[in-house]
Amino acid sequence: MVFTPDFLLMGDSDDTYFMGGYTQTEAGGITEQSELQEASLQEKDTMIDLSYRVREKIIQLGEQKGNFQIGNYICFYSTSDLWGTTYCNIVLKSKVNTGIHNYIFIICGICIITLTMLFIARTMLYRLINRPFVKLMELFDKTSLGEPVTSDNIEMRGELQDVYIRFVDMYKRLQETQLSAMEQHMALEKAEFHLQQAQINPHFLRNCFNITQVCLRYGDYSTAQLMTAHLSKYFDYLSKSPASDAILHNEWEYVKVYLDIQKIRFGHKLSVELEEIPDDYRLLVIPKLSIQSVVENVFQHSINLTTDIREVRISFQVEETLFNIIIWDNGDVVTEEKLSELTGTLNSNSIPSEHVGLLNIHHRLKLMREDCGLILKRPAYGGFEVHIRIPIDQKGV
Repeated sequence: MVFTPDFLLMGDSDDTYFMGGYTQTEAGGITEQSELQEASLQEKDTMIDLSYRVREKIIQLGEQKGNFQIGNYICFYSTSDLWGTTYCNIVLKSKVNTGIHNYIFIICGICIITLTMLFIARTMLYRLINRPFVKLMELFDKTSLGEPVTSDNIEMRGELQDVYIRFVDMYKRLQETQLSAMEQHMALEKAEFHLQQAQINPHFLRNCFNITQVCLRYGDYSTAQLMTAHLSKYFDYLSKSPASDAILHNEWEYVKVYLDIQKIRFGHKLSVELEEIPDDYRLLVIPKLSIQSVVENVFQHSINLTTDIREVRISFQVEETLFNIIIWDNGDVVTEEKLSELTGTLNSNSIPSEHVGLLNIHHRLKLMREDCGLILKRPAYGGFEVHIRIPIDQKGV
């Protein structure tokens, strides 16, 4: 339908209607209204009435273009400023809805197909990628817990199968490396123990033999007998068992024998104060010769230059998961600077050769548990103090 403010032209197919009537054009010919037989007059009158209503509505709206609903029809119109005419298209609402419904059905179908394809793709990705990765993470957890992993524990395909095979190979090599490292640690511990066992101070033995000789020369047979008895127990403990670990009670009895020998050597210039091991901790495991080596270090490097008297005190302290053996002496040669140097080098692999015994003990204790080891201190009341820390959850028979 085309209209101007004074002229209305509306059409349906080849029919054109004018304000004063209408004609039908067929192949360029024009016939009168009376000759038309294609539509009833009632329908044409309805269209004419609808056209007038649409024209009035468009003029009332006064907009260049737009759409509106009138009755069972929807009208779309646009005004041309160049020609001064308005072009209008009237469509039955049912036809529009039918088209929209068809599009809705098509869109819904496309959405359903798309969702189905997405679900299938997601399922395939889950089966091919996500689930195998989850199983790989489970294998990593098993590896961290030390559980065995074999190639029969999981099924994979494609590239992930290659990744899994390489992981299993890496795990096997890692196991071999760990086993080799454990063997090396055991060999190192054994070598350190034998080194420590071989480090019997020759001056200590020479002094013991000299004291025995002097006692025999001057007829002090009881002291000579006591010295030989202590030396017999001393060497009996060293040669009795080749194990690198010992029961705390047995190690303590050995330390007492060593201190008894030192009492004979130094006489009134040595004061020893010993506590007894609590009954609940007598069976704890401790590296063999560890206490004796620390005590021997006292006599070699911690002498009081003022009084020339050695004081040694050994006590025990229980923490949450550790048992402390505290060895104190009144030596004043270890200054704060020297203590800082010893503490720094004790946790490294470079320590002065005169303290190699302390280094061996510290490493052997670290092999038992990471928080074990030696701690060096200078108490506020003076002297020098060494803490031997051993775990309370490791007991022998």
